[in-house]
Amino acid sequence: MKRLLPFFAFVLLGAQFAGFTVQPKGNQDFNPLTGVTTLPQGGTLIDATDHLILQAPYISYKQGSFFEAQQATMKGPKALFQAAFMKYQVASQELRMRDLVYSSKDFPSIQAQEGLAFLKQGYVVLKGKIISKKPSIQAESAVIDTNHHHVLLIGPFIYRQGAEVARGNRANSLLLITFEGGKFLLTSQVPPALLHQMEAYSQQL
Repeated sequence: MKRLLPFFAFVLLGAQFAGFTVQPKGNQDFNPLTGVTTLPQGGTLIDATDHLILQAPYISYKQGSFFEAQQATMKGPKALFQAAFMKYQVASQELRMRDLVYSSKDFPSIQAQEGLAFLKQGYVVLKGKIISKKPSIQAESAVIDTNHHHVLLIGPFIYRQGAEVARGNRANSLLLITFEGGKFLLTSQVPPALLHQMEAYSQQL
């Protein structure tokens, strides 16, 4: 029987990890000099109350500070993250990722080279070779507002949905996509306050 160890609490897109535990697959290596615990065979982090799960074949963490995971999958009520590398900072509640796939009700699957999720605020920033099939999107930079079902494409992009096609060829090109009633509403005229807010998140990655 595997021993369950208390882990730190953190947030996934607004949901609190209360009573988070670690289920290691093998050894747990604790470094008393750094305070870092490593799970070289990986394991599963579970919060049964909020239905949140992190699984990875390699995990390291420091109590109350951070965790890092390789080839990881993090699943919650609102979203699924899969990434070659994840690092979560407890104090800022930010999740940084490399070579990731993000999935949600609005986006069944969207790939990017880099990602930064502001878990408490509900924003996800994606950059580098962004590809989505539904809707069909190719872009270099995107900011997703999970609370209001917006995504802002910044810079060059191609959007296709049925017969509808939208393109941006400049570094300052913009396209705001709103998911509403099963439809995608598009505009290049982004309200200044909304643009300022979403660009502020984009600039942090």
